[in-house]
Amino acid sequence: MTSPSHGGDPEFKSQRAHAIFKEVLKRVKPDESEVRRLSRFAHFIMKKVHDAAEELSIDIEDVMLVGSAARGTWVSGEHDVDLFMLFEPPQMRAELELNGIEVGKRVVSKDYSDEEFNCIAYEKEYAEHPYIKAVFGDAAGSRYAVDIVPCFAVQDPSRIESAVDRTPFHNRYILSKIKGLEDEVLLLKQFMRGIGVYGSELRLQGFSGYLTELLIINYGSFLDVLKEASISWKKGMIIDIESHGNYEDNDPLIVIDPVDPMRNVAAALSIDNFARFIDGAARFLDDPSIDFFFPPQVEGICSDEFCSILTERGTRMLFVVFDAPPLVEDILFPQLRRSAEAAVELLQREGFSIHREAIWAEKEHAVILLELEVSELPRIKKHIGPPVWNHKHASKFRSKYQDARFGIYIEDGRYVVDIERRYTYAGDFLDAKLRETSLGKNLKNAPFRIFEDEAILNVLRSNKEFGIFLRRYFAKKC
Repeated sequence: MTSPSHGGDPEFKSQRAHAIFKEVLKRVKPDESEVRRLSRFAHFIMKKVHDAAEELSIDIEDVMLVGSAARGTWVSGEHDVDLFMLFEPPQMRAELELNGIEVGKRVVSKDYSDEEFNCIAYEKEYAEHPYIKAVFGDAAGSRYAVDIVPCFAVQDPSRIESAVDRTPFHNRYILSKIKGLEDEVLLLKQFMRGIGVYGSELRLQGFSGYLTELLIINYGSFLDVLKEASISWKKGMIIDIESHGNYEDNDPLIVIDPVDPMRNVAAALSIDNFARFIDGAARFLDDPSIDFFFPPQVEGICSDEFCSILTERGTRMLFVVFDAPPLVEDILFPQLRRSAEAAVELLQREGFSIHREAIWAEKEHAVILLELEVSELPRIKKHIGPPVWNHKHASKFRSKYQDARFGIYIEDGRYVVDIERRYTYAGDFLDAKLRETSLGKNLKNAPFRIFEDEAILNVLRSNKEFGIFLRRYFAKKC
């Protein structure tokens, strides 16, 4: 990812960086034709929502196009349209959900064969409340992903009924500030994608689109975001664009929401992705390269290479493979992380040393990867008893272990006995004890199997994404 630094000449770096920016925008900025097509689709689908509501005699105060499509900060090829149906707040939340789904279903289930766009597929999705997610197509072969989301038309973002009610306020705020900065947002988004920190989903725990827009609004340009991140960002960094103040949190980055001062826009960002962005910013400024934006394609790891790497590292790997429960990712991944933490704690308490852990999931499998420095333990382990001077408990301990094969001894004033372990191998121990730990709610009773080292490839050999996951696990991130 690096190239000759030319002696660290600042002028050369500046010229090189701006040449890179020009090339990146050529790749990611939609041309006029693509913008017009997306605009046509947005107007088409908004009209269909209005028509469906009228046909069903459901009152909607407004239909609003939100997100990057509304703000001109969308990346070429990503035709994602977010439509929010704003309902008057007096109705019950259950009524809002029912009406929202009914309108959405009416929109996506109609026959549009005689029109420019047609619905290819749709499903009901769940966030804070259900909504309709659909894919439309046109005669040119373009695809358009659309979310039709109901929300309350609240007047004050501090009095929202659900998290999505805040989105229209976000949209209005960004539209009032972003004019002329759209290209800077595109550069920042693509840079974050390239270094693997873009996306606020709980699978990724990275930067959201709204957060990238706020960073550009605050600092003024992509380059200034990088400069500030590389120089002044540290854990607990606070950005308060509207000077709300009085926000306390332990998150690595705190970006106070301009429309809701009680909310941290960067709450989903993990400490590692926060650090990766700082590192990526510093490295790019030191030695600009387009590879930061468009990294080389990663190939999945093969069995022989996997075994060779493990031999070189001298570690062993255990994979806990659950049958994935039917959950959306934002519910599954927090549970999977919690389960991984519980597995690590369990093994460490027993004496098995963990080098690293990671998680991965797809539709059928949810996987905890555990890389162990020590995967087998001696047959015996210390069992520490009471202090010798605690006469009542000391007497019971001596009586219980009087026939211990290796006897009872004293260490640091306590009785100690060497007892036999029931499990000496980490995999057997984990298999027997994992369900006794604090597994995620929906993983608690999910069937699981444990595989060691390359045996996992027999299970997920055909899954290309799992092979890439393993490659990235071993690959250096910076």
